[in-house]
Amino acid sequence: MIEIRQRSPILRVIDAYNASYYIDNKGYVMRLSGNYTSRVIIANGNIHCPIPENGKISVLNVDNYLKDKHYMLGDLFKLAQFIADDDFWNAQVQQIFVNASGDFELIPRVGAQVIVFGDYSDCEAKFSNLMSFYKNGLPAVGWNKYETINLKYKGQVICTKRE
Repeated sequence: MIEIRQRSPILRVIDAYNASYYIDNKGYVMRLSGNYTSRVIIANGNIHCPIPENGKISVLNVDNYLKDKHYMLGDLFKLAQFIADDDFWNAQVQQIFVNASGDFELIPRVGAQVIVFGDYSDCEAKFSNLMSFYKNGLPAVGWNKYETINLKYKGQVICTKRE
């Protein structure tokens, strides 16, 4: 008797040490396949997290396991899950970059700006603010007017003009 469970990746992580792996929709690490590349959001940049054993522990539970406050895979997973669950954001966001400050930066498919997201806190409100800006601000000035859109401060959308 063989028991098979299909796992669905939602995030591909390429960490600071060039290790690459997927995180599935339950939060468990999956190895890359030599035969197939899943089309999911990519997270890269300054990700200095120990990788949990393949399929043994969820990235959501690793905080308790490692007792490390700077472990960000859980937040990356929750952000990718939020994006994947929304049709618009899933089509719009192609990459999450972790900058030197540890802030998440979203790289969109449409528009030439970088969206500084900050940490995972107030995720829903930040996306709501960004949607309002997309609907009310960008149509008036154009999609390529701004170089960065900063959402990391509560209740604010701060933009930097392109030079």
